[in-house]
Amino acid sequence: MSFTLEFFATPEIPEVLKECLRVLKKDGRLCVVAMNQKDDPTLMIKLYEWAHRKFPTFVDCRPIFVRKTLEESCFPVLDSVEIFAWGLPIEVVLSKICKENSKRS
Repeated sequence: MSFTLEFFATPEIPEVLKECLRVLKKDGRLCVVAMNQKDDPTLMIKLYEWAHRKFPTFVDCRPIFVRKTLEESCFPVLDSVEIFAWGLPIEVVLSKICKENSKRS
C-alpha cells in the first residue's frame, strides 16, 4: 500500500487494516509506504501539515505513525527503512500477520 492509509481518517485506519487481515493469506505480508509522523515534527512536516490544512485538494496526504499503527493492528514489523523526499520523512514498512491471526481458517 503506497500513500494510501493516510487518506483515511485516523479512526478508520484500523478498520482498513482489519480488512487487509481478512483478505491476506495466513502467511501474508503487507508493505506500507507513507509519510511518517514524528513525535517531534520537523519544520518541513509542520509546513506540509499547514499546507494540507490550507489546501487539502492539492496537498492531500498527511503524515501518520506508520509503524505504530501497523503494530497496533496486528501487523508486526519485519523490516523498515526511512527515506526523505523534499525533506519529508517517508517510511517503508514490511510487516506480516500476527501469529494469533495466522491460525484462522
